[in-house]
Amino acid sequence: MNSELLSEVALALVSQDGLGERLSKVLKTLCTGLQLSRAYVFFEGEERATMGYIHEWCAEGVLQQWMQDVPYTAYASLKRLLMRDAQIIASDVAVLPDELRPVYEQHNIRSLQVWPIIIDDEIAGFSAFDTCWYERYWSAEETALLKAASALVSAFCERELMRDQFREEKAEYAQSAAESSIRDAYTGIYSERYVFDRLVGFDAEYARLGRNFCVCLLEVEDFDSISLYYGQDAATAMLKELASILGKSIRPYDLVGRYSENQFILVSVNEDAHEAGYLFKRIAAMLKEHAFNFQGQEMELAFSHGIADSSEFSAEDMSIEKMVELAGNRLKESRCAILQHPVPEEKEESAVFEESDVSAEVEESAMSEQRPEDLVFALPVAEGKASVQSESSVSQFHEVLPRPVC
Repeated sequence: MNSELLSEVALALVSQDGLGERLSKVLKTLCTGLQLSRAYVFFEGEERATMGYIHEWCAEGVLQQWMQDVPYTAYASLKRLLMRDAQIIASDVAVLPDELRPVYEQHNIRSLQVWPIIIDDEIAGFSAFDTCWYERYWSAEETALLKAASALVSAFCERELMRDQFREEKAEYAQSAAESSIRDAYTGIYSERYVFDRLVGFDAEYARLGRNFCVCLLEVEDFDSISLYYGQDAATAMLKELASILGKSIRPYDLVGRYSENQFILVSVNEDAHEAGYLFKRIAAMLKEHAFNFQGQEMELAFSHGIADSSEFSAEDMSIEKMVELAGNRLKESRCAILQHPVPEEKEESAVFEESDVSAEVEESAMSEQRPEDLVFALPVAEGKASVQSESSVSQFHEVLPRPVC
């Protein structure tokens, strides 16, 4: 008969019912099969004011939820006994320690068995069985059955707990993966994947509503040399700092993301290249005023960029790939312009500004005819002054700072 009861316990635990229903079936099976008064499964909780239980089954006429008001110290005493003996078997509760005996006598419990629930090699609770009508002599067969059933319950509870932890970790991983697909791990700005996902929507709006947008690629020149000269930590810190500046300089509905190791992609919505040029002129001004420092050492940097405007494409010919490719080609032209317009030596710098002072009105007139995106900015660090030169390439500007000599 005991083997049949144990089989019913095992079948109940592996059923498709919920956790509570499975435990209730197990406790009912053992109570009715062995004619017990009560069976319950208790887990130690975070709040340690009183004891509690997770599930309970009682015979008719037996007080339910009796453990609800029992002090936690009673469980602490039980736990110490379980840690020492791995079981508590009492045909008469009078043999229990003084701190436990009054608790059971108060609720008219005459005999009991308690078996530990082990989770991750630690006692996390117990399964308990008692009789209230008479003192019961526990036979070896009954003890073996309750021990085996309690072991099954313990293994089941550990499996369920581990499964819950796995689900939580899986959910956290999925959330982390989702966030990592949105945010770049190093800079905290949008990832390339996320920006391109958003660009698909902008492309659709352009085709349907004619809503214009611009794409700009911004590159830190000679990034490998910077890493070698200042160190990888300094280069990484610089990229984070630059990302922060770019993020603060755009409008809330524009986008900025990491495009490659030393490139960033900016998307300006509802603007053409001419209007976007003013945005990037503002960015250039911010970069001029900002000093990139790492551990007290100022870093000398150079930037180049390329802009592509959706209005440069017909609705039929428009694609994100073509637009980014165009911006990339203009970035290459921008990079070549740095070689064509090297930063002047200090003595040449004064000559440039002297000439500019003499012909200020002419230069101001020439500037008014240029588009902002056609400008090349050079900033010699020595004096902190800017010289402005014309560049004929479409949609280009440069923020040039002297580069490190490695």
